[in-house]
Amino acid sequence: MSTLRFAIVGCGGIAKSHLVHWLALPGTAVVGLADSDPARALALAQACHLPADLVQANLDAVLARRPDVVAICTPPFLHVPMAEQVLRAGAHAVVEKPLCGNAADFDRLLALERETGRRVLPVLQNRCGEGVRQLRALVAAGLTNRAIAVELCVSEKTVERHLSNVFRKLGVSSRAAASVYAVQLGIAGAGRGPSSGWS
Repeated sequence: MSTLRFAIVGCGGIAKSHLVHWLALPGTAVVGLADSDPARALALAQACHLPADLVQANLDAVLARRPDVVAICTPPFLHVPMAEQVLRAGAHAVVEKPLCGNAADFDRLLALERETGRRVLPVLQNRCGEGVRQLRALVAAGLTNRAIAVELCVSEKTVERHLSNVFRKLGVSSRAAASVYAVQLGIAGAGRGPSSGWS
């Protein structure tokens, strides 16, 4: 079995999760880490007990090491141009959310996939989470109308803030009313409101 060579560009918060999971896969090897702040890339390497020589100056230097896959964990405005560069270099691109900001960029990436035979793999790990299951149950039960927008909260730390914004947009001004509404929909734990935790 050949070794799958991977690299990470953008070594901020989410990059460690990518790195730890890649390192746990048998048959993989990290070949490069790059960040606009080399100290951040070095800190990530050290945190995962990797050699400092994996730290590269930029995406070009990472691609010179011929990875099979590059995880793009940079700010969103860099996702599309970096994914294009990765595909053109012959590697697959794992791209953090959001993949792109418009349909034209999406179409360009699809065309480049066909042209290069490489793949863009957007990170969409929340599509099968509890919130989506609850939403599907509401739709299946006929309790919803046509969706205009969907906001899915996945962090317990931010649920209350997100619900407050959603309910404010819906015209529900009272936090208590929002809490009762959330419990009725099965979003919050039974008998618990936003300030006391979520299931």
